Amino acid sequence: MTICEILHSIDDFMVAHSQELPGFTQPGSYSVKMKMYDGMKQELTCIALRF
Repeated sequence: MTICEILHSIDDFMVAHSQELPGFTQPGSYSVKMKMYDGMKQELTCIALRF
């Protein structure tokens, strides 16, 4: 498990992302980790997904 805090939250915000997968995807487990940075390149938070 990955835990990522929101360090510089002033207001509420929403993150949305969509991705089209190929017509054929190999069976198995997949994971994605996305990091968000502010204008000064300081990490704000990250999102880790397993599917």
